[in-house]
Amino acid sequence: MTRPVGAVVALLVLLVGCSSEPASDAPPETTTTTAAPSTTAPPTTPSTTTAPARSDREPDWTAEQQPVVDAYHAYWDAYFDAFTEPVDPDNAALVATTSESFFADISANLEASEVAGEAARFPEGSIYESWVLEVNLIDGGTRAAVRSCMVNDGVVYDIQSGETVDDSVVTRLRDGLMIKQGEQWVVDQLVTQAEWLGVDGCAK
Repeated sequence: MTRPVGAVVALLVLLVGCSSEPASDAPPETTTTTAAPSTTAPPTTPSTTTAPARSDREPDWTAEQQPVVDAYHAYWDAYFDAFTEPVDPDNAALVATTSESFFADISANLEASEVAGEAARFPEGSIYESWVLEVNLIDGGTRAAVRSCMVNDGVVYDIQSGETVDDSVVTRLRDGLMIKQGEQWVVDQLVTQAEWLGVDGCAK
């Protein structure tokens, strides 16, 4: 799947100088979750016992594109793991899937959530879905422009009380820049290009 060169250049210009995703954007995937402990009331929404299944909407990727896509999903796996209780701003998998500058931004967001006493989980019966729409290798295959769509119903909650802080369902269209560090692809920038409440927009 390819994109005209002009569109790729425009994407890269748009990505320069953009900040990371906010910590309140509950991340999409995890391998384990833990129900929030509560001293006053149980969580208003039960947590999942298994991770939401990865979307089957993606096309067949080339041998060059597939490692980029796998690394992109690995970033979100790491981010959710870091955002589940106990929140871990220094999560090793997150370090391994991000550039130094992007990790600094994401870690700062997670530290803010940790200080606020907030974490994330998915509700049972989650409708979360995330898939990559396009991958364009650039600069001799050392960087890649990635476009993705995500339906996110992750729940942000107060760890001490179990009260829900944000349980909105949001669809987001994102453009990302991946860079190659040695043999490993990592996320360097993410920009939300469009956002819709509910299952809408790029998910339709």
